[in-house]
Amino acid sequence: MLHQGNGLPENTLQYLHGQKQKAQFFAESIRRRRETIIRLAKSLTKHQGKFFDTGSVLSLKPLISSEVADEINMNDSTVRRARKNKYVDTPHGLFDLDFFFDKAGFDTQGGTKTSAKAVQQTIRQLIRLEEKDSPLTDEEMSDILKEKYSIKVGRRVVTKYREVMGFLSARLRKRL
Repeated sequence: MLHQGNGLPENTLQYLHGQKQKAQFFAESIRRRRETIIRLAKSLTKHQGKFFDTGSVLSLKPLISSEVADEINMNDSTVRRARKNKYVDTPHGLFDLDFFFDKAGFDTQGGTKTSAKAVQQTIRQLIRLEEKDSPLTDEEMSDILKEKYSIKVGRRVVTKYREVMGFLSARLRKRL
């Protein structure tokens, strides 16, 4: 109707032209959003490549939105909005994009950093595998993290993460 336009009232032509512009703007917005998500996903695979290869939470590295934003030449708030309520399907399962971002990082003896999620996962494993007759104290878990996993984490951090994950203290986890 817009291209033929013959015999149509002026206000109808203006309406059709406005609707065409809205549709073009909408299509362009979707294209830009798609491009942003692709750039974000490529950056994530670069930063968290070990996780995508192994599926191990222990291989996650600390990552903040501003690092990705700088890398893909976008505003930090754009990256934060782009990752909200978005998921990625990996060979290791379906993950929220927020899963790959973690501010807190802990030094390892090798000079690298590991994410707080990795530390929490390790604490969870230690508690699940402990002897129920003599559960590990927070201090003992801190020592194991340092000695076995080369992660420098204090007892108070172990206590905080244990409580956040809903595990009781060693005394209360002990089977009588």
